[in-house]
Amino acid sequence: MVLQTNSSQVVAPYFQDEDRVFLNSRDITPQIIHGLATSLGGLESPLVRVPAESLVAQADFTWILGYHPFGPFTSSASISTAFTSAVIRNHIISRIHVSFDLIQEAMQKIDHFVSDHMEASTNSNLDSFLRFSALNSSVM
Repeated sequence: MVLQTNSSQVVAPYFQDEDRVFLNSRDITPQIIHGLATSLGGLESPLVRVPAESLVAQADFTWILGYHPFGPFTSSASISTAFTSAVIRNHIISRIHVSFDLIQEAMQKIDHFVSDHMEASTNSNLDSFLRFSALNSSVM
């Protein structure tokens, strides 16, 4: 969850030299980037893995340090090029998926229309068409 406030200073639940600590709420933090990347970019934390065989989330601490905003010990409040590429890939895949769903829905509507309003082509219809074509060509 990412929260935003209009206040420029927020009281933190910490003390330094018997004084309260204030945080500038307008500074970008790794937690804000993490929330935006997860909700808007479709990124998952590299610390969590879900193996296909068990379908239970497991913590993988290999990526606990690094140039990403997902772990507690990361060194960046920005997203690396690898994660940026993943966001772009997720965006493209989601657009293709939505387009495919729209095309599939349109094709189903066309199929329903054809089945409701068009007559199925049978051999007798084809024979009638061929006889009509032969009749027209002999008249001309």
